[in-house]
Amino acid sequence: MLEPVRVRELSVLSTGGLLVLLLGLLPPVMDVFIVNVALPTLSADLGGGDSRIELVVVGYGAAFAVMLVLSGRLGDRFGRRRVLAAGLAGFGLASLWCGLADSMTELIAGRVMQGAFAALVPPQVLATIRAATPQARRARAVSWYTSVSGFAATFALLTGGLLLAGDIVGMSWRAVFLVNVPIGLVVLAGIARSVPETRSESPGDLDPIGAGLLAVVLLAALIPATRAAAAPWTVTLLLAIPVAAMMLWRWEIRLATSGRTPLVPPELVRTTAIRRGLLLLAPFLAAGGGFLFAFPLTMQDGFGFGPLAGGLATIPMSAAFFAVSFAVPRSLARFGTATVTAGLILQPIGLALILGVLHGMSVTPWTIAPGMALVGCGQALVIGGVNASVMAAVPAEVAGVGGGALIMVHQGAIAIGTAIVGTVYTTLAAGHGHAAAFSVVIAVQIALALALAAVSGFRR
Repeated sequence: MLEPVRVRELSVLSTGGLLVLLLGLLPPVMDVFIVNVALPTLSADLGGGDSRIELVVVGYGAAFAVMLVLSGRLGDRFGRRRVLAAGLAGFGLASLWCGLADSMTELIAGRVMQGAFAALVPPQVLATIRAATPQARRARAVSWYTSVSGFAATFALLTGGLLLAGDIVGMSWRAVFLVNVPIGLVVLAGIARSVPETRSESPGDLDPIGAGLLAVVLLAALIPATRAAAAPWTVTLLLAIPVAAMMLWRWEIRLATSGRTPLVPPELVRTTAIRRGLLLLAPFLAAGGGFLFAFPLTMQDGFGFGPLAGGLATIPMSAAFFAVSFAVPRSLARFGTATVTAGLILQPIGLALILGVLHGMSVTPWTIAPGMALVGCGQALVIGGVNASVMAAVPAEVAGVGGGALIMVHQGAIAIGTAIVGTVYTTLAAGHGHAAAFSVVIAVQIALALALAAVSGFRR
């Protein structure tokens, strides 16, 4: 008879355990963008207008962002290894649902479920690394977490292109979802053997009321952006944003003054470095999410790239992001937050190079490679620099909540940016062509980055 694995006797996260956690982190983060390269194919197969195509992307991001609010608290209370395993298992089942979907409605529903379960993963991975890694190895492990997270997001388009081009046993676009199932099974087995259980000694309240109000704010911003053209009445939902936001703020203050744990501790919002960092990061990530939505559609529908060629075109951006992200801690130590400003300048230079290729050269993965590499460098400096600056300013007693809030801003901004840019892009593409629509997206992103560089207040 086989001996059961005594996972609860583990107290220190080994190198093997770290690798398992990082492997488990890949699918939920990659699935934010991996579907983008498959949008033309699945749209032709399942039908649906532009707004429904957007919902395939935005539905995942919205559910991800909303559930992130509770994810960290669930791990603190019930055990991070247990919640991580539940998240990966649910994510695998939702991926199977998406891969077997026969209609756009089924696919969108599956994507929402995917996003909700995906949100359980990153906070548990990061919290386990912090709680179970010896001090001497902790900074390095956290650096790997940050690098893998960013790399997974930018590498997703290439992975999607490879899966579509391979057309494994005729699965076509379904492969980008079904590939998550075997990966999830491998990670679940690894978690049982090599990841210790950790939890907080004083877990905070779950605060479902705060989570519900935050969900109202996010959804009231998202729905009009994706459906306004088809259903103008949804614009009235924007009126709910200030009302729900005020109710949320008063509720959180009430919890804090009564000695309970608020969803977002007021001290996070009151800290200048945190507030400035998140106000800079949110529009930057929103624009980046829109870029990664429009890029594969432009390359495939506008310039005739296949999914693989479109994915290959993102390699310079992915490689640059991964390499530069490891240099961010040293750059911050030497140059301070001028690192962020440098990224806000590098990215527009790269975008300008891409814009020049669109209108002055033959568009190939090679001709846009220099611009894509600079975009990746800029993104790594900005995202890595702001993340580090924000987390350094978070009080130690609310570090877990601060990390969860940061991830929530990431996903919420990407979802909103994809919705807004997606609506503008698809509208312009229908009337003026994909190249013209993508040019507008790039021009706005350049202007935004330069404006953020000018007013960010990030200096050495």
